[in-house]
Amino acid sequence: MGRRWAILWAAGLAACQTDLSAPTSATLAPSADGEHEFLPLPARVEGLNPAHVELGRRLFDDPVLSANGRLKCSTCHPLAEAGMDGKRHSLGVSKQLFWNTPSIFNLAFSHRFNWKGRFETLEDELSAPALSPAMGNASWDDVVARLKESHWDESFRRAGFDGVSVPAIQTAIADFERSLVTPDSRFDQYLKGKTDALSAEELEGLRLFKAFGCVSCHQGRNVGGNMLQRIGVVLDYLNLPGREGNPQEKDERDPGHLLLRVPSLRNVACTAPYLHDGTRQTLEEAIQIMGRHQIGRRLDNADVRRIKAFLITLTGQYPAGHWVCEDH
Repeated sequence: MGRRWAILWAAGLAACQTDLSAPTSATLAPSADGEHEFLPLPARVEGLNPAHVELGRRLFDDPVLSANGRLKCSTCHPLAEAGMDGKRHSLGVSKQLFWNTPSIFNLAFSHRFNWKGRFETLEDELSAPALSPAMGNASWDDVVARLKESHWDESFRRAGFDGVSVPAIQTAIADFERSLVTPDSRFDQYLKGKTDALSAEELEGLRLFKAFGCVSCHQGRNVGGNMLQRIGVVLDYLNLPGREGNPQEKDERDPGHLLLRVPSLRNVACTAPYLHDGTRQTLEEAIQIMGRHQIGRRLDNADVRRIKAFLITLTGQYPAGHWVCEDH
């Protein structure tokens, strides 16, 4: 391992920083067991209230939450399509959104939420789409009023709430989102001891994924999703010639970089286009660009093919017995 990568490895595995806005280092969420190795996904998230989950499921798929009465949470996060709409930028109520829509799956195992990691809980994160061009609401009061007018009070009471309220809406939808788990990928099977679950090429891809240092940002139960890191650690990404960015990216203190929540690689073979800006259409492109800009390696085609083969094994099942997509 070269000296430069040794430095990046140490940065990627740094202890959790208290200042999450600091632009100079990675921020890693502490894991419950003190380890940062890969862990299999459980079949389900324990401890969720079934009535809350069911109410959240109904709200997630109802356009009453949007200002124009046409868009639903599932518009941008269709569960039958890997939990994201496959567009570079989703179209909200009032305009096209700035960020590529990430998958809604396996959020129960992620640390902080949205691309910039601004929210500590899923409940808090719901304000981002609800009170933005995505859903077009001026305030949560507007959402509550529409739900009351649409006779949702009784549904909330049956779920154990005191009628429609902002905390109840947030709790129900967040618990539904936590329930969206895609277990039993071939990699999960391998982690559980099924040694023949991966082919020789896939195992070589896993070895390279570790040896090249991809694992410094993508580890844990979600193979990512548990830390903040700059895009462009080694080589500037935001100012690539011809690249069209968005005004929310820029940081005047550090114009060549952007601190982002590292995405989970679970189901990554199913979630093109890639990166926060949605500019990479294929998994091969995403692997190449991350190699150059994050770890300072120009990966050859054979290495890209092997790493891709490993990443495909992260495709899980939702619902049980149904692969998230054909690439598994």
